Amino acid sequence: MRSTLGLGEQVDLETTINQDKHVSFLSRIKFPFVPTLDGYLALSGYTRVPDRLTPLMSSSSNGVALTAKLNDRHSLEYRFDSRTNHNHNVFVSKKVIVADIDNSETSDEDKDVQASKLLPDSELWSEVSPHSINASLTHNYTVNALNSNTSPTSGAKLSLSTSVSGLGNVGDVHLASSILKTHIYVPIVKNVLTGSVHATVGGAVPLGKDNAVSLNDRFRFERIRGYTTLGASHPETSEEYGGNVVGNAAVRLSAPVPIAFLRDQFGMRLHTFAQTGNVINYDFKKEGNDSKRLIEQFKSGLQTSYGAGFFFNLPIGRMEFNWCKQYSPTAAASGSPKFEWKFFNE
Repeated sequence: MRSTLGLGEQVDLETTINQDKHVSFLSRIKFPFVPTLDGYLALSGYTRVPDRLTPLMSSSSNGVALTAKLNDRHSLEYRFDSRTNHNHNVFVSKKVIVADIDNSETSDEDKDVQASKLLPDSELWSEVSPHSINASLTHNYTVNALNSNTSPTSGAKLSLSTSVSGLGNVGDVHLASSILKTHIYVPIVKNVLTGSVHATVGGAVPLGKDNAVSLNDRFRFERIRGYTTLGASHPETSEEYGGNVVGNAAVRLSAPVPIAFLRDQFGMRLHTFAQTGNVINYDFKKEGNDSKRLIEQFKSGLQTSYGAGFFFNLPIGRMEFNWCKQYSPTAAASGSPKFEWKFFNE
């Protein structure tokens, strides 16, 4: 939802559904000024709730951002972000759970205590700070040569985002990170069959005295089709640790569905795919750690799958319904085939 004020100011509410079907809301007011021939300079304030870190932990954030779009390829953004972590269940109505405690003689205070026992708590609080301020400078570089932004069948897109947090010792986060995403589409049979390759590679390194990357700043939700989690997770709560090194690659073949109504009205397509990836926590500062050890650690938890399904594009992303088969060189480690639906933004 977006509205424009009198002098070019812009207010919008952005709804995001990630690959785990979790919804978060970003509200923002933007004041553009000093327009240039190819870009603009804009100041915006925003709030985001809830940004899920794990199934049991969420983060809310408030901040301001100064964005300079230099041209179609380059932009710079300085962001000052105040973050607070919560039990994810604070965003779930306790009234429903309290109402299920059917005891008229139980006081409201006792009901809250009983409800809190029904709501499990995260086991990863040691991985975050209760409150943190991330002051970051980010450079985004994008090259887009796709023939369509919603349903591409040819061309390529590359995006590289590089960020440094804690410049001038401002804020609690001291970190350098970079993530590269590429998408290549090749028409195999014009207007019928399209092949595509998608890849994501990212890394983050703590700066200064920090030896670890907080859960708030790790790579998350880079899902592999057919898996519900990626990388290491807590053995009791199945909460993902995320990581500071991520890699993900997929190849796909797609074609329009043979039913004209679904093809024309919804842009529905059939596809088959193979995908692999992982995310790990790696201590770059630890003595003896090198590229060989990094590769070995990354490969040891690699997840791979293949399958087929259909997809169509929505304003909030691409929805896929897939049949997936997990794959492992060791047959005993391969999972059973499964059906799933997920949102993707490849």
